[in-house]
Amino acid sequence: MKVLVVDDDPVSRKLLRTYLEKWGYQVTQAEDGAAGWSLFQTDDFPLVIADWMMPEMDGVELVRRIRAHERPGFVYCILLTARSHKEDLVEGMDAGADDFLSKPFDRDELRVRLREGERIVTLERAAAQQGQTAGLAPAESAGGAGEIEEALSAAVDQLTDLRGQVSETASQTIDRVLEHLGQARGAAERIRRQAG
Repeated sequence: MKVLVVDDDPVSRKLLRTYLEKWGYQVTQAEDGAAGWSLFQTDDFPLVIADWMMPEMDGVELVRRIRAHERPGFVYCILLTARSHKEDLVEGMDAGADDFLSKPFDRDELRVRLREGERIVTLERAAAQQGQTAGLAPAESAGGAGEIEEALSAAVDQLTDLRGQVSETASQTIDRVLEHLGQARGAAERIRRQAG
């Protein structure tokens, strides 16, 4: 699977490339957001890892452009950041980021997050292929994604209610499940928007 790495720090780019190629990914690199945006428009990158703070165009703006770009298929976007304030994370999620990784990043955490992104991209592609095989019109695909989104929202609501009634350990497990459900709900929403 192809990965676009966008980071103005050459050391981070080299480290990311080394890890990703070792894990079997095809890596393309860009030294800033503007260069990353140019590359993104010329090739199919289902996974994008971008630094938040860069000259020319920051990672948040790059993610916004990726989400606004009319292209088939889902793109899983991970922002690398030293920021950890709630308002920063909200800004990144609002722009369309799927995940965050703190700098300096941990190799094992990066691998786990990439696998999660790969699973979501693979599921989205399989769903799109099934929709085409079944002869579903885009509106029907959008309707199916809308139903999935509603079911995920209901599950999130129920787990959120349950979270306040259980032990701290169970609450932490619920938080992890909620995070994954939120990512899946975001993917369903994007599929619905693209199909509609």
